[in-house]
Amino acid sequence: MYMKRLLYIASALWLLLTVSCVKEEPVSVEFAQQSYNFVVGDTLDMLSVLTVKNSSEKPVFESSNDSVAFFKGDILIAKAAGQCIITATVEGVNAHCDVMVSNVLADSI
Repeated sequence: MYMKRLLYIASALWLLLTVSCVKEEPVSVEFAQQSYNFVVGDTLDMLSVLTVKNSSEKPVFESSNDSVAFFKGDILIAKAAGQCIITATVEGVNAHCDVMVSNVLADSI
């Protein structure tokens, strides 16, 4: 009887240690590019340029300067010429990219 109990306890401890040692991959958030150029009035669905690994949570987007570019849901809208930094946050993990908004495309000058 004593050996049977000891075997159950040892099995339970082994199972507990095995389950608790399984490593979960960390959440990662990454933009496809480090910077984006827009013309006033351009829009971009930021979910299309963001890669989130090991999380099913929806990212929260934020602009450092809403007068240059702001969000309507997940859509970034270029409002006025200038620069800002876009931040995407998922489960406390952040990714950043630079945004430059101009009045006209440089190629069209």
